[in-house]
Amino acid sequence: MLYVQSLRLEQAKQLLRGTNLLIAKIAYQVGYESTSHFSYLFKRQFGMTPRKYRQPKGRG
Repeated sequence: MLYVQSLRLEQAKQLLRGTNLLIAKIAYQVGYESTSHFSYLFKRQFGMTPRKYRQPKGRG
């Protein structure tokens, strides 16, 4: 299960970097129905929220 979660979150990083889709749409596209749960998991995995990651300084 953790492997699948990791794949989903990596895909979300690519979408955050490469598109202007709303974070809620990205969460849904990678398999999360709850934006807040998606944001929680993203922050736990990468140390920042999806919104912060999308900002130019957040990309690494």
